[in-house]
Formats: sequence, C-alpha cells, structure tokens
Amino acid sequence: MKQFSITIIAVLTFFMSSAQEFKSNISLGIPVGEVSDSYSINLNLDFVYLYEVTNKFKIGAIAGYTHFVGDSFKAPGVNVKVNDAGFLPIGITSRFKASNKSTLALDFGYAIGFSRGLSGGVFFAPKLYYKLSKTFDAFVSYKSIAVSNYDFGAICFGVEFKL
Repeated sequence: MKQFSITIIAVLTFFMSSAQEFKSNISLGIPVGEVSDSYSINLNLDFVYLYEVTNKFKIGAIAGYTHFVGDSFKAPGVNVKVNDAGFLPIGITSRFKASNKSTLALDFGYAIGFSRGLSGGVFFAPKLYYKLSKTFDAFVSYKSIAVSNYDFGAICFGVEFKL
C-alpha cells in the first residue's frame, strides 16, 4: 500500500509540475455543404486543456458549445423556418507548433445533439493558428459534425486566449 501511495504521489507531482495550459476560444462560422441552404451562421465557444508532450507538440481535451442558426426560405407556395441546431462537442485536441507564429491543430470527438429530433455525431476540426501576442491567437478552421447521414459543416474564424 505504501508503494502504491508513493507511486500515485509521484505521478500527480509529475503532471502538476509539467507545462499545462487552459485556453478558451470563440469563433464565428459560415455554414458550408449540406447545411449552407438551411443555416445562416455558426457560433462556437470552446474550452481547452493542453498538456505539453514536447516543445513542439501538445495534446489535451476540448469541450464547448456549437450552435447553427436556422434560416428561413421559400419553398413552392410555403415559407419554411429551419430550427436552430445546438451541439456539445467533447473530444481530444492535438497541437503542432509549425513555427514561432503558426500552429496546426486537430480536434476530434463526439458532439452531443441538444436540439429536438437531433442526435449527436462524430466531429472533427482541423485548425490553423496565428500567434497575435503572448495571450491571443487568431485561427481559421473547418468544423464538421456528422449526424446520421447529414453533415453540419462550417468554415470558422476566431480568437483563442489563455485563461
């Protein structure tokens, strides 16, 4: 039991003393593909925990909220209002520092559907970050949530900041 306690303390000390980061990002997206006619805009808020593996590579967890705003359009003889679609994406993220100013990232996981009649689905989001300052990064990304045979996709532009 004593060895087990010492091992747990050593592991916790290692993880607590290692480089860790907490970040948050907010972005605005333009729906593309299958959802471009049904949704007008995409809003995203994410929280990120990163653990430094090497000085160029980090891995961690990501969770947030993604919202697609439903659009209105005319079908022959009738006006159609599409309901908003909300998701809670939970997954892993990886970051590769390509240069002093740019970072490549990939988020992957499962997005839980919050809208009535909308189940969840697998999501992925490749991203390209540009370092603005010590605290802020700008990024462009493509976010895709595959729900049944339907893809909620968006090209997003946003900022990320350290917490």
